[in-house]
Amino acid sequence: MINIDYFFSISVCTVVLKATITDGNKLINTGKVAFKINGKTVKDANGKVIYAKVINNTVSMEYALPESYNVGSYNLTAVFIAGGYDKLVDTKTVIVA
Repeated sequence: MINIDYFFSISVCTVVLKATITDGNKLINTGKVAFKINGKTVKDANGKVIYAKVINNTVSMEYALPESYNVGSYNLTAVFIAGGYDKLVDTKTVIVA
């Protein structure tokens, strides 16, 4: 299971994206998570997908929102990818304030 459990607006420009991956009581230290905002995969300034590495069942990353994102509601999706696991997806509606 993947669960987006934290979305905090530092400012209108920078956010912290966090998700927790669980498989019973297993400790997961493999795989990566890609985040999507309104269906668009989060990428760096060069257009490369940004992946957060899973450490102790969690991922966390800061992301500078493009200027086109204003205060408002967005669909945030986390996609977990790792060998030996099915792809896991979770989507939440979040507010940037």
